[in-house]
Amino acid sequence: MDIGKPGAQLLVLVAILLSHLIPTLVIGYGFVIPGSCIEGVNEQTVGFLASIVGFVVTYCFGAWTAWKFGKAGTHRPSPHSR
Repeated sequence: MDIGKPGAQLLVLVAILLSHLIPTLVIGYGFVIPGSCIEGVNEQTVGFLASIVGFVVTYCFGAWTAWKFGKAGTHRPSPHSR
């Protein structure tokens, strides 16, 4: 796979995102929450989902920011480096 192609880069970013989301959701909603005192839909389970959504938003914003800065060529050396 040529990682320099935009489609390949997107595939890698999605794979990284899914490698975090799938285990988090499976472990949280599949094993931990069903046998606990917070079972069902309540403030704790909704809060857990909200934290996952917050992670996805932050990840996407970070990936977009890195792509934007990399594409714009704004990676300039620090004025303090020689």
